[in-house]
Amino acid sequence: MFNSLFQLGSLTVPNRVLLSPLAGVSDAPFRRICQEMGAGLTYIEMLSAAGMPHENRKTGELLYRDPAEPILGAQMTGATPEIMARGAEILMQRDLPIETLDINMGCPVKKIVSRGCGSAIVKDPKRAGDILRTTREAVSVPVTAKIRIGFTQHDHTVEAVCRELALAGTEMLTIHGRTRDDGYSAPVRYDRIQEGFAAADAAAVDGRFGKSATGTCLISLPPGPWPN
Repeated sequence: MFNSLFQLGSLTVPNRVLLSPLAGVSDAPFRRICQEMGAGLTYIEMLSAAGMPHENRKTGELLYRDPAEPILGAQMTGATPEIMARGAEILMQRDLPIETLDINMGCPVKKIVSRGCGSAIVKDPKRAGDILRTTREAVSVPVTAKIRIGFTQHDHTVEAVCRELALAGTEMLTIHGRTRDDGYSAPVRYDRIQEGFAAADAAAVDGRFGKSATGTCLISLPPGPWPN
């Protein structure tokens, strides 16, 4: 199942094993190791859309692609449609070929959330859809999204967010089955993941998009200790 190729818009990915970006880990040498071990699609570390116009040293270090990397995606987060679209445009103008762009709407880190980015976006389903739609209009590569099932344990917005993202034309949807409040330790809510995908399926214009979560048609692996 995971060895079959899939389409992200015009991009053909050779298999269904994706390497999720992780700050401080997903540099070019690590990505190359994972690609050689079979990862069909890997990503550079998450970028800040608001920081792209400033071209600081940290961003420059992240924006490196090894010549041997076959396919590479970027992940970015931004608080508004305008900021996100502008950041994406600047990224596409850099001397760094990127085949797909993922919008992070799931990061729970306080400094990210406090800026209205990452998982703060899922508090407002319409904003989530507007961010993705505007970004798609700004770039020519396939645009995807990663979300959480909600911001708090008592406010699951997953179905509304998935519906808006599907209507906005996301090429792939990754659902982390926890809320922002859950962090990384609470049990994964597979039922809410399924409900999110069902809402997206019902709303999708063409009826099809990639899905990424355990138990669906793709698997997204976070960098970390893997079994031999």
